[in-house]
Amino acid sequence: MSAVIRRVFRDVQDGRDKIVIHQVQDCAEIKKINDMTRLANGSGTASFWKNRQWVKIASIPLALIDKWHQEGVNFYDPNCWPEIKRRLNSNEWESLRTAPGRF
Repeated sequence: MSAVIRRVFRDVQDGRDKIVIHQVQDCAEIKKINDMTRLANGSGTASFWKNRQWVKIASIPLALIDKWHQEGVNFYDPNCWPEIKRRLNSNEWESLRTAPGRF
């Protein structure tokens, strides 16, 4: 899994001194592994709920978890899980899912 690279800068604008944190993560490898895992798990929800076992449904890069947190969606807050579930079920974030179907 690729690491998150963080750079901290000191920025002075309009007479204000501030700290800027810039972070980057190459997610191509995570996306490739997610795609392969989703294909290996078969199709439809029947294979997802097979034997009613816990199944890994997604792999979310840390940089994205931080980005969502800045948008007000705290991955670690159970009250935010309906929004996380909505995002994981959307076509926009399909590459994060590791199991077929919707959750």
